[in-house]
Amino acid sequence: MAISKQHSSISINLNCYVIRFKQKNTPHSAIIKVNDALGNSSFEQKMQRMISFFDSAFQNKLEDRVLYIHHLDPDYKNNVLNGLFRKGTNGQESYVDQLNKNGKQKKISTVATIDINKYNSTHFFFSICQPSEESEGLLFLAQSYKQFGFKELFEEAFNEFLKIENSGVVCYITQLSVPSLFDQLLDTGSVTNLIFRRHGLSKEFENSFSNEDKKNQYEVNLSVKAKKGSFLGFQQTLKSFKNSETSIMEIFPLENFEYDDLSAEVMLGGKKRVFNMKKPTDFGTFYDLSDVVEIDSKTKHPIYESIKDEAYKITFDEILPNTSI
Repeated sequence: MAISKQHSSISINLNCYVIRFKQKNTPHSAIIKVNDALGNSSFEQKMQRMISFFDSAFQNKLEDRVLYIHHLDPDYKNNVLNGLFRKGTNGQESYVDQLNKNGKQKKISTVATIDINKYNSTHFFFSICQPSEESEGLLFLAQSYKQFGFKELFEEAFNEFLKIENSGVVCYITQLSVPSLFDQLLDTGSVTNLIFRRHGLSKEFENSFSNEDKKNQYEVNLSVKAKKGSFLGFQQTLKSFKNSETSIMEIFPLENFEYDDLSAEVMLGGKKRVFNMKKPTDFGTFYDLSDVVEIDSKTKHPIYESIKDEAYKITFDEILPNTSI
């Protein structure tokens, strides 16, 4: 297996979520404990039942996505289940072509057909942890490539699993917020890049995409990078609104560019982290591992042990010591 770290074109994120549980027909704020939702059995027994559920591949209601477990790596002594999910997508019939080179000539031959009953699958690392018997949620780390992940499909699948486990309970998955990490960002972090994201095309770009009749399926990213140092002014602005319930769009408006989300690349403790900054008091945590994890140069997939090692550092060194779940 050839290993490479020269993979700047591959964006690998580890998103930090919490799986919350509530009784049906109650507000999201009416959280119940994991053991009230899944019973007082051990974490291992809970996960074994979930694994049994995924013995049959999950297909979503639209029948255009499938999800199944590809690899399991339990660490039940630490109440952790690691592994790989495979997410498959299908659509219109497509073809697998092979490029054949003969000197300067390049010819294509079709070697396979992917019909609508076949799925194009990619695997994603996951880690599920129940910190204690009193936990009000499960810590859920889920890999994604940029914005391409499997969280929504897993949430749909987990709710189907709950229909078997406890029909009166549903789950929802929310981004993890770690207030103390936000404090570290303000005190010792260095914001090096701001990514402003607008959902859909703005009027300024509509003429350039006049042939596209589904403009809302697109997004526009504006990236502003500090060549030297960091955005000290931005950090000072955040400090002023540290405990504010105001959205970041109101705190930090941009002229001529309305945006819906803001992410910040931050150097924190010598490591690059990416924070969702939409709301300073409740920011989402995800980690950009693109320059950290090792990549199989042939498959372009992250090396499993490499991404698992980073997940453990995040779980046990950064998240659990700084927040209760």
